[in-house]
Amino acid sequence: MAFNTINNSEFQGRKLYIGYAPVKVLAVNPDKQTIEKYFGPQQNDPNYISSTELNGKDTKQVRIEFILEAKKPGTNEPFYTRLSFFLTKGYARNKAATKIQVIDTYGRTVWATNEDVENHKIPVFANGFQAKIDKNFRPLILGEDRLIKFIRALFCLNEPEKWDPEENKYVPRVGDDLAKCEGILDKTKDFFNGDYSELENAIKMAENNTVYVLFGVKTNSDGRQFQTVYNSGFVRKNRRKDSVSGDFEKALAEFSPNDTEFATEELKEYNIKPTDFGKIASEAPEDIPDATVPNTNDPVDDLPFGDDDWNV
Repeated sequence: MAFNTINNSEFQGRKLYIGYAPVKVLAVNPDKQTIEKYFGPQQNDPNYISSTELNGKDTKQVRIEFILEAKKPGTNEPFYTRLSFFLTKGYARNKAATKIQVIDTYGRTVWATNEDVENHKIPVFANGFQAKIDKNFRPLILGEDRLIKFIRALFCLNEPEKWDPEENKYVPRVGDDLAKCEGILDKTKDFFNGDYSELENAIKMAENNTVYVLFGVKTNSDGRQFQTVYNSGFVRKNRRKDSVSGDFEKALAEFSPNDTEFATEELKEYNIKPTDFGKIASEAPEDIPDATVPNTNDPVDDLPFGDDDWNV
């Protein structure tokens, strides 16, 4: 025989995982050297600012990318992945440009009329109910709501209402209890200039915190499979363990990518499924989700509408 060696017939590529797990945030929009520390050699320096089309016009888009550390199931061995958000220079408006999506200091979003925004008036719906939002709100930048959800979950911030078992309903928090619920980004527009200092300071403040994220496996059109992280819902680590699965189920019910498989259970190794090409992206960089616009809770026909008054 002319054979000198025999190799293990088992697949030797990078393993993929599916399910939820707590993660630590190690870096945001890292430089090439930092990326190589966790993912190996990189050909090019990262570029986080690009352009995209919004309403037929070119506008800026910025990718906010976090490096996350999780533990492999049943071990204390770490593995690393990325979580990405895309923010577009523009606000969300309806077609008639009579309403705009806004966000308050507690991360709550709602659609408001131009008059409501100008006068900082809490919107009232057609059914007569007042929106659950604070008067201190501002227009929401496209894609910003998902990023703020992540930061708030990382900081373990509570909602401005709490369950009162005696009254058997949710009641508003007051005083210091309410003040501790505040948490929103103030310098989002700086991201479009490459200034990420607000986020860098945020992850330093929360360097000892963990947050539950949902891992999934995305299959591209060419049959390659990538590790990805759901970027539309997160769960605070101090949440009751028996509630985590249900929280992610609710998030997926609102938005779930058709090309990605998720499991609302504790993290486990993914069983690779045969594809047309039988490939797994073991040496490829982490997959980056497509840019999306914020969800809407308004019945009008909405589409993104750019704001030409920004000086970014």
